[in-house]
Amino acid sequence: MTRRPALILILVAILLPSAALAKTARHLAVVLDTSTSMRETSNDRPRLAIQAIKILADMLGPEDRLTLTWMPDSTACEAQPDPALRIDSRGGDLTAFKQAVDKQAGYGGPTNFIVPLATAQQALNESKDNERLLVVISDAGRDSCRADSARILRGLRAAGVRTAAVSLGDKGKPAHAEYDIRTAAQDPSELLQAIGEIYQRFLGAKAPDSGKLTPASG
Repeated sequence: MTRRPALILILVAILLPSAALAKTARHLAVVLDTSTSMRETSNDRPRLAIQAIKILADMLGPEDRLTLTWMPDSTACEAQPDPALRIDSRGGDLTAFKQAVDKQAGYGGPTNFIVPLATAQQALNESKDNERLLVVISDAGRDSCRADSARILRGLRAAGVRTAAVSLGDKGKPAHAEYDIRTAAQDPSELLQAIGEIYQRFLGAKAPDSGKLTPASG
């Protein structure tokens, strides 16, 4: 039996008071690492990545926007957005979005962050009046286009976008140092804590009064 609904209920209960204070619509962009290392049969990273995206989606309101983008098949360091590597959700259409996530989450490409970062930047630039957050979910401590990716991350931060990384697996080190928020997760409990920390800091909230986040049974 899955425990994801129970985890979400805990997260909602903790963060709802802070979310109620955020009157401005929000735009969340997620970059998903779809490189070959993410599909290794010996790890649980693909499931954790999809779970993270869906939990983030469940925390957004009906006026918020959500964009997902992922890595290309090419290793070329070309900072050009690719609309074919992008899914958007508007107006709370989460069912269709989650189905699209399940369909598009194929792994096996190079570790190339530059195209999805450029694609996320393009999406976030479309909603400059919103509160904006970029989350990168990855197991990689490397990037074949490191310098170009770092330049985009610095540009996003300069434009007022909060940036965060969720490092999956046992490495716990993101490929870039330019994030406002860096977290790591090896299991669902740590994933919940990582998303809670990112969301609280995105809203400008303090740490939850209830202390460390833990999954509930069910």
